[in-house]
Order: sequence, then structure tokens, then C-alpha cells
Amino acid sequence: MKIKKVEIQAFKSYLEKKDGTFDFIHSTSGEPANFVSLFSPNGFGKTSFFDAIDFAITKKISRYVRNERLEKINLEESNQYNIKGESQLIIRNKNAPKNIETRVEVITSKSEKPFISSYKKGRKGSSDWRIQSKSITNKYFESSMLYQESIDSFLRETDSETRFKKFSEVDDELVNINSARSTLLSLKSDVSKKKQELVDTKNKLSSEINRQKDNKDYVHSINIIIKDVNEYLDEIKIDEVIAPFTKNEHFHLSARLKEAENIIKNRVKENDEKLSKIEVNLSQLKLGASIYYKYKECINERSLILDKIKFYDEVGALKESFNTLEKELLLNQDVILSLRELNKNAHEYFTYKLKLDSTLKEIEELKLKLKMNDALIKSLNDSLNEKIIFHQKVCENIDQLGKEQANLYFVFNTIKDKSTSLDGVEKELANMEIEIKKNKGQKDVADICLSSLEKLTLFDFKWLPEFFIIHEDNKNELSDIYAKYCYVYKSKVEIDGKIKSINKELESINQQQTDISFLIDKASSIVISTKQSHCPLCERDNETYDELISRINNNSMLSDIEKKKNASKSSLMEELEQLSMKLDRFNVEFIEKKKSISNGLKDEISSLENLINESSQKKSTLVESKNIFISEINKFNSSVMFMSKYDYSKHLISKVQCERDREHSISKEIEDIKESIKSRVNQIELNKKIIDLENERFKLVVHLSKYSDFIKSNQLSEGVNKDDFISFVMLKTDKLNDSQKGLKDRIGKIVIKINKLESENKDSQFKGVSKEKMNALLVDLEDKMSLLSKENQWFISVADSFDNEDNSVVYTKVKDSLELQVTGINVKNRTLSDCLAKFSSIESISSKIVDYSDTSLLEKELYSISSKVSKLSEVIVELDSDIRKLGNEIKLRVDSFFNTELINKIYSSIDPHPEYKKIVFTCTSDDNPRLLISAQSEKNDKLMSPTLSFSSAQINVLALSIFLARALSSKDDEGNPVDCILIDDPVQSIDAINTLGLIDTLRMLSIMFNKQIIVTTHDENFHELLKKKMPSDLFSSKFLRLSSFGKVSSDA
Repeated sequence: MKIKKVEIQAFKSYLEKKDGTFDFIHSTSGEPANFVSLFSPNGFGKTSFFDAIDFAITKKISRYVRNERLEKINLEESNQYNIKGESQLIIRNKNAPKNIETRVEVITSKSEKPFISSYKKGRKGSSDWRIQSKSITNKYFESSMLYQESIDSFLRETDSETRFKKFSEVDDELVNINSARSTLLSLKSDVSKKKQELVDTKNKLSSEINRQKDNKDYVHSINIIIKDVNEYLDEIKIDEVIAPFTKNEHFHLSARLKEAENIIKNRVKENDEKLSKIEVNLSQLKLGASIYYKYKECINERSLILDKIKFYDEVGALKESFNTLEKELLLNQDVILSLRELNKNAHEYFTYKLKLDSTLKEIEELKLKLKMNDALIKSLNDSLNEKIIFHQKVCENIDQLGKEQANLYFVFNTIKDKSTSLDGVEKELANMEIEIKKNKGQKDVADICLSSLEKLTLFDFKWLPEFFIIHEDNKNELSDIYAKYCYVYKSKVEIDGKIKSINKELESINQQQTDISFLIDKASSIVISTKQSHCPLCERDNETYDELISRINNNSMLSDIEKKKNASKSSLMEELEQLSMKLDRFNVEFIEKKKSISNGLKDEISSLENLINESSQKKSTLVESKNIFISEINKFNSSVMFMSKYDYSKHLISKVQCERDREHSISKEIEDIKESIKSRVNQIELNKKIIDLENERFKLVVHLSKYSDFIKSNQLSEGVNKDDFISFVMLKTDKLNDSQKGLKDRIGKIVIKINKLESENKDSQFKGVSKEKMNALLVDLEDKMSLLSKENQWFISVADSFDNEDNSVVYTKVKDSLELQVTGINVKNRTLSDCLAKFSSIESISSKIVDYSDTSLLEKELYSISSKVSKLSEVIVELDSDIRKLGNEIKLRVDSFFNTELINKIYSSIDPHPEYKKIVFTCTSDDNPRLLISAQSEKNDKLMSPTLSFSSAQINVLALSIFLARALSSKDDEGNPVDCILIDDPVQSIDAINTLGLIDTLRMLSIMFNKQIIVTTHDENFHELLKKKMPSDLFSSKFLRLSSFGKVSSDA
């Protein structure tokens, strides 16, 4: 299975499908390329590309959950950023509009259907991706993907047991056997743990049964106390102790006691506060009595004031009724007189009425005639006014056209001047555009040069085309520093070689030293035992035995040579240190010089930016001036209808003549209308006659007004005859005379009531005081009572409970009442204190009987546990036998499984450790199988731990070798090989010295095993090196790059 194409839409760094389509088809063969390199600066979407493929094929993102610790950390991180009411976006692109679906599609050479992701929108308050996803879909593909952060995790982040578990997943039978053995081990552990728990429980039960027999008396005592204290508790009740009485029950009892204790203490506190207040009140009893007596006096005085105010209100109401009736009586008398007058003059009224009707009829006829004449004259006047207004407008137009003719020369000269100014502004604006473009170009060149200069180092020193703007002196200084650096670095490398050569010689000397020391020890032993004087090694004769021993002990052997070599090595090491310091100085000097050049470039860029800004401001001013000139020119052209001076002049002459013709015609029409108005009938005579009749009508109406008002107010018909009118007036007069008698009776009764009230209040102490003053006295008195009540409420509330007592008795009774309250509160407090002491007793005793239970139940449980222990012992014996058999099988299978030859070939091809060049895999078969990975020395076959002794880069090379060997043998669920391997940014984790070896190894694996290898990298030099090592015209390779954030493009 090889990947043909990957299409990513709205996923992490990738937004649109067109920018996230990765085509891996080789341009020549039309088949999926065997090697693909994707270059991208960090942060452009390399890892998102890996996540997308992982998401589409395995339905999860493996790097989030590659181990339990990392899964937990990522889950906590995800939960921390959940916001109520919002869905957190982890895998969906945060800028994607709602109408774009989150979708990843992976098209392969094997499957008819592509792998398509399944995305569900997250609920509000959670994320759109479940970190703890346990998907096992296409789990085999995990073996073919290596994320950058997990390159060394197999060695660093996993112990030997976890490592075995991961590696054993390749062999399904081994997985099943290990799973079965793990299950048996877990079962045995659980059974043994259960057995031990039962044994412990059995021992505890035996001692517990003996202990519980002593607890019954305590329980009985506690329950008696609980029953007693419950009588004082209304809010809560304390439950009696019953078996079983566990720590939980004891905790609940303690909590209940604490709650009850707080209630009792609050009561005591409340009582103490009451006592304090009562004692204060007792100390102020005489003062309280004095204030109370004043308060009572105020109450009595207030009652008198209210009575007086009530008197004023009642008398006022009666007088108001008296006045109302008096007014009504007078009004009725006037009406009676008026009715008598109407009755007397009725004949005169009806005579005037006939004359008024005749006058009204004549007025209407004259008004109709006048109206007809007015309508005709009004029509002529309206027409005349319209003609006069129109005539004025025509005259104004003629005047305006004359002014335009006079102003014609000025308008066309102004248009010409402003057009000339506009041409000048446009030329200046064009020059300004050229200057801005020139400065921007210089700034862009300086920006590129600055960016490239900041990336320039002594390790990757080369002059780029964009450096042409740097001054030659600065270039020469940097080149000189680089030349000195190279010279010193070369010397350092030579000295490194000499030191390595001396180290090898010293190792050889040390080995010889060991061998010679062994011979000397043997010779010394022989001489000492035989006491001979000739040397057993060289057969040289010595005068005495002592001389021979002295020669042997003082033999310098190879020590002089070793000293010389060490001295030479020390000298070289010192020289090496000096060279390293020089290199550091050159590096600092290079950085400082580069910084100096950068600062110059930054100053130049800043200066160019200022020039651009100034030019842009000038350009804005010129554009504004241009727009103003264009607007003014258009305004003037519009005023002359965009005509030439000659054409517009002819147009004005024609228009003036036309307006003059219209003026002559309208003047003639005005004269004709005026003559028509003069010829109409004179209206003044008609108006004078109408006025005379109206005056006569007014006099008649005045004479008849009294009768008319009476008829309307009494709802009589206007055509009523004389006899009916007189009868109605007489009847109304009689009714009013009867009403007058009733009003006089009511007035007499009110006068009697007023006299009675004034007689009753003639002896009042407030005699002669007005109602307003009485109200003012009441307000002052009530303020005084409020102040006395506020200061002495405690005394008043007690004293008011006694009915109408003398002041001498009130003092004694209040004192007795307060002292009785003090006695009652003290009795309650003593009772509550006893209750608190009982709570302490309950707590103390209950702590001794925790875990109290019924012994009969414990005895039954003890028998049951003993039976279980016997059965579990038999099960453990059987489990031990099965575990041993499976352990032996695992050891045999694992020992024969690992293809260490392939791992070592890959490892050795990427420039491994200089001494430990062989990797050894060892599997143990104890309770927890472990996979040990060791490095073996070529010299003495010694083993060591790579994680403890290798550098980070060497560990990553080893981990990468193990991953590649595993990926080469990976198979899908149907047993077919997975021919696709993905590696995320491998050069970020290895030294530069291993890079060429890695490239050669990847090329060899791709060709030898016909595998598709997809590599991503942030290192453009590595990417370019891959293009040179595996060109697309010679190999089945393809090269892509992320040109910007989430946008892929071809990189031929």
C-alpha cells in the first residue's frame, strides 16, 4: 500500500482543499513516488500533515495518546481551555467558515476506496476531539509513522517491560501468549492478594470478636446520655448507637454532636446577650421610669390635642355646609325674580321674534348674491396674481441671463487656469510615485539582505547575491574572520587527530604494562621462593639475591614512554584549549561584526521607511489637491453646460430673446384681466345693506336673549306658543318657592349643631388656639414621643403589659419582671452547660467503640473466610504451573523473533557510536517479561545501556534504526506488507555528521525493499541535499514544500 494523494480541508493548519492537496504521483512513471521529501519551516504545518494522515487512516492522532502519561497531560490541557457555551477547536481550522467541512482523504495504490476522516463538531463546553480516543481502526499503520517528538520515546520514555509489550505487538501469536500469561499473572496476583487479604481479615476478626464483647456496656451508657440530651434539642435529634458502629457512623455521630453543640452554644450566647441587656436595663431602671412618666404625659396631652383638632374639623364642615345652603337660597331667589319678569314681558318677546325671522330671511338673500359676485372676482384676482408672479420670474430670468453674459469671460479663464494647475499636480504626482517605488525597492533589497545576514554563521558561511549592498570593507572583514576561523578549525582537527593517535598508543602501552607487570610479579614470586641470584626472565647473573630483587622492583618498563606520551598529550590538550578559545573569540567577533552591519542595514531601512512615509504623505496631499482641482473644473464646466465659449454665448443670446417675448405676452394678459375686474358689479352697496340688517338683527337678539336662554336651558321647543310658555314659567316658580322653605329648615338645624359644639368646648385648655397651631403642637409632641420611645423602648414594652397601673406600682413591677427574666435565663444556661458536658462524654465514649458490631455476624464471617482461604491456595498452585509453561514459550519465541541483523545493518549505515557498533536484544521470562536493548563493544564484547552512555544524537540514530526495521516488516490486517513509511523531521534529532549516512540509508531501503518513504524536514539544506542525492529524473522521488502557512506547492 503506497499513498497516491492526500487531500486536507479545514484541518489544523490547512484551510482550503486546493492549498492542502499533496500529490505523490511521480511525473514520469505515473505511479506513487518511492521517496517524497516535504520541506517546511517550523510552524507551517509539517506535523499537521502527519496528524491528518493518521486521523484519516487510524481515526485518531497517535502522538496525543502514545502513552498513558502523555494522554493524561494532553487531556488535562484540553479540559483547561474548554469555555462554557463554546466548542474548543483542536483539529478543525479556527478560521474555517461554517460552510466548509473538516475532511481528510488519503488515496492509496491498494484500496479501491480512499481512507476518509470522520469529524464530529464538539459540544458546547468541550473540544471537537476526544484526546482519550481508543480507536483500534487500522492500528497496524501506527508502526509506519514516526513523529518527531517520539523518535527516542521507545528508548527514553518506556521501561523494559513496556518496551517488550510494544515490540511484541508485531507477532499476533506472541501477543496472544503474552496476553494469556499476563492475564494469569494478574489473576495470580489478584488471587494471592485476595488470599492475603482474607488471612489478614481472618486474624482481625478473631481479635475483633474478643474486643466487641467489651463494647456493649459503653453502647448502653452512650444511648442513655443521647436520650437525655435529645430532650433539649428541637432543631435536630441525635440517633442512638446501634451495631454495626463503623468509622463512618462515628463520623456522622461526631458531626451531629458538633452541630448540636453549635446550636447549644448559640443558645448560651443568645442568653448571655439577653442577660447583658437586662443588667444594663436594671442599672438604668430609675432613668427608664422617669422617661416613661414623661412619655405617658405626652400621650395624655396628645389625646387632648387630637380632640381639639377633631372639634375644629367638625365645626368647619358644618360652617361649609351652612355657606353652601345660603348660596343656594340666594340663587333660587334670583331665579324666582327672573321667572316673574319673563311672565310679565311674554307678549313683547313673541312680537320681536316674528320681526327677527323676517330680518334673517332678507340677510340670507343678500349674502347669496354677494357670494356669487365674490367667487367671480376671486377667480379673476387669482389669475391676475399668477400672471404677475410669472411675469416677475421671467424678468428675473432675463436679469440672470444678463449677469451670465457679463461673467462669461471670467468663467472660461478660470477653467483654463485650473486645468493648467491640474497638469502640474499630475506631473508632480507621477514623479512622487517613481520615487516611492524606488525607495520601496531599495528597502525590500535591504530587508532580504538583513534576513539573510542574520542567518549567516561561520558554520555555513557563503556570500549570497543579496549581499551586494554591503560595503566591501565589511565583506572583507567578515571574510578575514571566516578565513582565520577555518585555519584555526583545521589546526584543531589536526590536533584532535594527534590526541586520538596518542590515546590509542597509550591504550597499547597500558595493555603492555599489564602484561609486563604480570611477568614481573611471577618472576618476583620465583626469586623469593628460590632465593636465587640470577634472573629467571633474562638469565642475567647478579651478585646477590637482594640485588636481583632491587633490579626487579626498580624496573621502569614502559613508564618513561607513557610519561612522554602523556606530556605530549597534555601539551596538545592545552594547545587544543587555546584553539577552542580562539574559535570562540572568532565566533564572538563574527557575531559582533555581523551585528554592526545589521545595525547599519537597520538604520538604512529605517531611513528608507521615513523617506517612504514622507513621500506617501506628500502623495496624499497631491492627490487631495488633484481631486480639488478636478472638482472645481467640473463645477465650472457644469455651469456652462460643458460648451465652448462661442457656443455658450450664442445659447445665452437665444435664451434672452425667448424670455423677452414671453414677458411681452404676459404683460398684455395682465391688462386684460384688470379690465374684466373693473367691469364687474360694485359690491360696496350690497355689503352696506347687509351690515344695516345685521345691526337690526343684533338688537332683536339682545331683546330676546333672556327668553332664548330660558327656552334652551329648560329644553323647550323653539316654536312654543305664548300660552304654553306662560304656564311652564308659573309651574317652575311654584316649585322653587317650595325648595326655598326646605333650605331654610336645613340651615336652622346646622346653626343649632354649631352652637352645641362651641358650648361643649368653651372650657378647653386650648381655647383660642387656631387649628394650624394645634397641628404644629401635635407634630412637635409626636417627635418628642418618638425620641422618648426610642431611648426607653425596653421599659415601655414591659410597663405597657400592665393595665392602667399607678406610676408608683409600675417601677416595682418592671423591676420584678426583669429580675425574673435574669433568673430564668441563668437556669437555662446551667441546663445548656450540662448538655455540652454530655456531648463531650458521648464523643469520648463513642471514639472507644468505633467498629462495634454484632459478634454473631462476625463469627459467621470468620468461618466463611477460612473456607475461602483453603480454596484460593489450591488455585494458586495450578496458576503457578501454567505461568511457568507460558513463560518458557515466550522466551523461546522472542529469542527467535528479533532480526537483529537488519537492525544492526541500518544502525551501522548511519554512522553509529565509534566503539559500540552492535546492538543486542535480550528477553527475560520472569513474572513480567522485559526487552533489554544493549550496545556491545567491538573490542571486548562488553554490554552497556545506550540511554545512559550514548549522546542524544546516537540514541536517536538507534531509535530510528529500530523503527525502520519494524516498519519494513509491518503488515496490514490481511497480512499484506505496508509499503509506506512516514518520518517527521528526522534531522532535528541527529548530528550533522549522521545526515549523509541517513540519506544513503533511506535511499537504500526505498530501492532494496520497494518501500515508499515520506520524509518531512524544517532544514532546507537537508531538503536540497536529498534533491541532489535522489534527483527525480534518476529515482522515483518527488519533492514538495509548504510555501506558506497551510499551503503546499511543488518543489522541482
